[in-house]
Amino acid sequence: MSAPLVSVLVPCYNAAPYLRATLDSALSQTHPRVEVVVVDDGSTDGSLVIARSYEPRITVLTGPQRGASAARNLATQLSRGEWIQYLDADDLLLPDAISRRLSAVDAGRGDVACGDWTRISLGPLGEWEPGRVESADYRSVDGDPDLAVFKGFWAPPAALLYRRSLVESVGGWHPGLPVIQDARFLFDAAMSGGRLIHVPGDSAHYRQHAAMSLSSRSRTRFWADVLKNNREIEAIWNERGLMNSARRDAVAKAYSLGARVTFPIDRELYRANLAELLRFPDSEWSRYLRAARGLERVLGYSLAAKLMRVARPNSSP
Repeated sequence: MSAPLVSVLVPCYNAAPYLRATLDSALSQTHPRVEVVVVDDGSTDGSLVIARSYEPRITVLTGPQRGASAARNLATQLSRGEWIQYLDADDLLLPDAISRRLSAVDAGRGDVACGDWTRISLGPLGEWEPGRVESADYRSVDGDPDLAVFKGFWAPPAALLYRRSLVESVGGWHPGLPVIQDARFLFDAAMSGGRLIHVPGDSAHYRQHAAMSLSSRSRTRFWADVLKNNREIEAIWNERGLMNSARRDAVAKAYSLGARVTFPIDRELYRANLAELLRFPDSEWSRYLRAARGLERVLGYSLAAKLMRVARPNSSP
């Protein structure tokens, strides 16, 4: 029996400083049957030239910028593999990542191989430095995979190998969640019956870009995505008759966290989260949120938010 074909799918937008290393890591897999498909999403920095320099070893497509979800969906449609490995254009696969993940899902009859991974970040001298290896075992968060993902279990696309039939049952990457589409795709895979298998040992490197993660603008976009995602998942659980005490508690905590974090940074997001939270009268509020709410009633939002920023300037978790 021949080895299964694995499709490594790379959405790319302005990733020229990292793309060669990413493609080299995909082409250096010990697994014998790998196809690499790059969808360039309207790059303006030379990424397309770099990608095309690898042809015909890889397939390259290009088009106008439509976002990473659209690029991944297009790459999926054009790929042929029995297994799908999504790989962001600045991340890396270790050489035996795919082979070890396939062995794990074969042994455990799984649909998603979740490999451990390392977050790498820029050091003081401008060099990418690895941190500790992070576990990709959803059971450390909750025994139900969909609830674990909702409660915060996450791994970058580079750490996850999907069975193609599961990807097709999910129906594609969510185009309306530009910041957290990877977490939602994993949730949708779990809700589609995907069986997650943990693969111990470092298998991927994920670049943490500090400038994007620390900007106020990106925090607001992130928490807007989180609110939309929370609402949609709550509706899914209700529609499918899956809402129970554990899921209800997780939903309430998600709105509470959203209200707490967005209070000092965005009035509308805070009030939207608060309105959702008030539907759960038995939920617990953090001391910060109780104080913020009390100050808002006395002083109004603007002055209360200013005071709370002074009291706790780094309000994100």
